[in-house]
Amino acid sequence: MNIPLIISSHLPANFSSGRDSSDGAARARELLTVMNLNGKHKPIAGADAAMRSRTSWTPSPASSAIVREAMRTDVSEPLFYAPGAGLTELALAWLVERRLASTLSSSGIEGSEHEGIANPLPQPDEIGFNFSIDPDATQVIFNESDIEIWQVPRDAYRQMLFSNTELEELAASPDEAPRGASGIGSGVTRPQSDGSPDR
Repeated sequence: MNIPLIISSHLPANFSSGRDSSDGAARARELLTVMNLNGKHKPIAGADAAMRSRTSWTPSPASSAIVREAMRTDVSEPLFYAPGAGLTELALAWLVERRLASTLSSSGIEGSEHEGIANPLPQPDEIGFNFSIDPDATQVIFNESDIEIWQVPRDAYRQMLFSNTELEELAASPDEAPRGASGIGSGVTRPQSDGSPDR
């Protein structure tokens, strides 16, 4: 898999430092250095806040990068946007260039459990955290855009919880630790043409 973009997202206003996106991009660069991948990927800071409204928005460098990647004509592999937070950057990109919906799919953790399939949380009707980060952007993507969305409900990722003890054991045994990456914000990926993983 080729990862052309790593995008750091802002947090909801009540948690935000006002520098979330730039701080997250800096932490992503630190993580890539630890993983000996610095220089291979260039994390980009997204917008510092949610969209002001559906009619008042400004593209960010990250949303412009999404548009450039989605509109490339020199690649044939599909493009996947994997949000690990809010949908601000994807919404801004779609508002700038509607044609990207024909070249990009979104796959993210969004939404509550499906009734009768999983145990709901104590407050099952509360809005999902990722949705709450930027409700206007969420409405743009789900209500207006024609982007193909692969929605993973929160009970799916709740099955992947690890205790601190388990994480410490994995850290102490690096040869046995599974390969993977922690969500920092959003990623944009393309499968490699030969099917090999990105390293």
